[in-house]
Amino acid sequence: APQAAWSELRAADAASGGDLVTASATHLAFAEQGAGGAAVGVVRVDRPGKQADLRPESCQQGAVLDLAFSPHDPALLSSAAADGTVAIWRAQGDSGDPVALHHRVTLGLASSTRVVCARWSPSVEGIVAAVAGKKAVIWDVNRQAEPVALAKLSAPLQDACWLPASNGIISLNTDRTIALFDPRHPGASAETHEAHSGRAAGRVVSGGTSTHGQLEHYVYTTGTNLTRDRELAGWDVRNLSHAIFRAKIGGGTSSLLPVVVPDTKILFLVGKGETSVRAYELSHSKPFVFNISTVSSGSAPALGVATLPSAACDYMSCEVARLVKLTASAIEPLRVEIPRRSKAVFHEEIFPPSADLYNAALLADEWLGGAEAKQQLVPVQSLAQGIGAPQVAELARQTAAREAAEEEARQGRAVRNSTKPSTSPSAYIPNTVDKRMTRIMGYVPKFKYASGSAAKRDLTTYNLRPGAVAALACNSDRFALPWQGGGGPIFVGALSNPGKIDAPEQAPVLNGHTKQVFCLDFSPFGDNLLASGSDDCTVRAWRLPPDPHVDPSESASVCLAGHQSSVRIVKFHPNAKKLLASASTDGTVRLWDVRAGTEAGVALENLPPVTSLDWAWNGSHMAVMDRDNVMHVLDPRESRKAAAGVTQRTHLGAKPCNLCWLGDTSKVLTSGCARMGFREFSVWDGRKLGTPVNTTKIGAGAVSYEPLFVEENGVVLFFARGENIIHIYELEDLSRAPLKPDHPATEPFKPHKCTEYVAPGEPTSHAALIPRRALDTSKAEFARVLRLTPSVVEPISFTIPRAADIAEYFADDIYAETRAPAAALKGAEWLAGKNARPVLESMMPPHAKRLSKRDPKLAHAALRRGRENAARFRRELDEEEQRRLERDEALERMQRLAVQYEAYNPNLSTGTSKNAAVPLEDDDVDE
Repeated sequence: APQAAWSELRAADAASGGDLVTASATHLAFAEQGAGGAAVGVVRVDRPGKQADLRPESCQQGAVLDLAFSPHDPALLSSAAADGTVAIWRAQGDSGDPVALHHRVTLGLASSTRVVCARWSPSVEGIVAAVAGKKAVIWDVNRQAEPVALAKLSAPLQDACWLPASNGIISLNTDRTIALFDPRHPGASAETHEAHSGRAAGRVVSGGTSTHGQLEHYVYTTGTNLTRDRELAGWDVRNLSHAIFRAKIGGGTSSLLPVVVPDTKILFLVGKGETSVRAYELSHSKPFVFNISTVSSGSAPALGVATLPSAACDYMSCEVARLVKLTASAIEPLRVEIPRRSKAVFHEEIFPPSADLYNAALLADEWLGGAEAKQQLVPVQSLAQGIGAPQVAELARQTAAREAAEEEARQGRAVRNSTKPSTSPSAYIPNTVDKRMTRIMGYVPKFKYASGSAAKRDLTTYNLRPGAVAALACNSDRFALPWQGGGGPIFVGALSNPGKIDAPEQAPVLNGHTKQVFCLDFSPFGDNLLASGSDDCTVRAWRLPPDPHVDPSESASVCLAGHQSSVRIVKFHPNAKKLLASASTDGTVRLWDVRAGTEAGVALENLPPVTSLDWAWNGSHMAVMDRDNVMHVLDPRESRKAAAGVTQRTHLGAKPCNLCWLGDTSKVLTSGCARMGFREFSVWDGRKLGTPVNTTKIGAGAVSYEPLFVEENGVVLFFARGENIIHIYELEDLSRAPLKPDHPATEPFKPHKCTEYVAPGEPTSHAALIPRRALDTSKAEFARVLRLTPSVVEPISFTIPRAADIAEYFADDIYAETRAPAAALKGAEWLAGKNARPVLESMMPPHAKRLSKRDPKLAHAALRRGRENAARFRRELDEEEQRRLERDEALERMQRLAVQYEAYNPNLSTGTSKNAAVPLEDDDVDE
């Protein structure tokens, strides 16, 4: 998109491979024709147009060959010249006045070798590398005395760039090689490999610091091959022995100038003296570069190019990059915009956090002592306001303290209204007599006659447009699912506001990811936190409005970057505040501190892709299932070597397996397929895997079942994607209800098939359990499942039958204490090694009567009434049977009389058939 240019300039065209134009968040600098090309001109970014009042400055004797702004100070500029010096300038002046350029210091080399480029360290304050001949001289501009480091190579250098952590410099040399060296170790030999086979001059640029972690290890070079075709090559600095890709860039004789925008992964290529601009999207996997477009940027040839930082772009207009091209008389901008329907809100999905523009990660002395660090990432909106990482951290600390105080107050109220954690189990423990009676009578599952009931149409949310990947998460108020559309939109709906989505293409969504969302999870503590994982390798934690009916599209989010591949699972810790686990196809399981927005550790690495993950009841351990169907049970706080934990191949089939932790036990349930494809589930002891406690076959099918565990009752609901059946199983000895059961368990964890529920309508895409505290206790509802189909989200209520005379009582034989929406631990406490039982609360409504406290006389009276009703019913059955017998006997008599009438009536002709009745003798007739 065109924009007003900075015109009436007199740009110098030095025979240089350096940057003759450079940009910061506030200024543009270029080589000016004054003083024989040794002058520098500076204009303000926010003042395009005619620059008649430009005041170029000069302090060097040779032509300016390279310009660069400090990455930590938008007003600090360096200029490298042919006389072997590097000048440091500071741009000053108010926004309405011409820029005044003040010379600070000139750094001179020992020889008069021309300085081809000067490169500021991306993360160390005041460190600049001057490249001249075969040397890279490192200066600390704050000391200005002598160079602090010196590196010598075997061939003259054409161009160089720093690695993002300032732990090395990559150079492109005249002997057609690429070299990697650390200037702090001048005695160490540089790692050198062949780069481009042609003799033309080339350039090198780094992938930079961004949320796209893998790209920081990549550098990109331009040059020519043996046939003199221009080419672009990519390199992984961890292995420079060969290029990860090479791409031919058409014909031409001029050198290609590469510029990278790390935040948006865009690489621009502009030929010096040409008008075409080529744009590519960078990737960490093959083919590594994708051609976006090639456009012509005016008729004037380019003398140099640069890009503005993301914070200087018009982000409210969705401008993700702005390229500036230096011509002989102007600086022409080229805007890159991403189309978005609404430009009234900030689109976080296309503007990830950017490197801090105002503060360096390290001081020079720290770097010289061996330290290395990348720049901290700061939200673009903060950088645009001049706020750096320290100020953002302080604001985050104040916000966290305020939220902690609010949470403490809320949690205190929740704890006062809930049951305090108990050190003894609340479930009933059977005695010897009970066990003997169970052996005689057999175990009778309480949920044997459970039934499901789907909500009516007006109580569902329909006319949805889910994304290509089915995912669903819910809490007691909301549900969330991926939505159709560009990037990775997420739709968040209110459970209390069902009905038709009238305009799904205009539905408010969360926009933060740049690619498809694969997984979602709500925080279990009622703090309106939603976590999402995406194919863009990031995890986001969204802070939703407290009111579920408020439009959530402007919700703020925290970007958690660290995975190198698609994130497929996110799971909040069940007992610690704002602690999250994520699993990716890069083979790692990572822990995140959502409050601080940082990685808290790597639980597992070097795994096949993870297919399922679950926490233990108190969060002390984690169970992980990988794509080889191997289960890992571990304490993720231990070291990575120790965290290998216990592993076991669970199911022999090829289909991916799933798992869930079985309540307050050490047992884990896995579901998968046998070798021949028959679906099954097994119960394992997480302390000593090897042989399952039991295995149960379910049936054949195309996909494995996924378990939903009702931990208070020991009930597992199995569903399969693409099917409509939900299987219900009850496991012995897992119910936490405090009442004595009819028949206690004698075979712990043995599954009992209860019933099946067949959902009407379209097949299931995904399903999730609504938290227990949202159930209707007056209807004996023990579980409520939210089922996602291709266009509908419908709740399914699972209940068990109850006699009418006990319907008014609170069924405490079903409703054990459930998890309260309050955390027992802070994330830091859990990471330090502390464990605690979850905070529980009763589900009994106020003023309700417990079933266990019912007057025994009423129970006996009800029993007597039941017996009387049964006796009366039996009497009625007996009387009905007697009446039936009497009717049958009367009918039989009538049939006999009819036959006798036919035999004795002389007027009826019987014919001559041998079967005809024999007439009676006259003597036998009564006259």
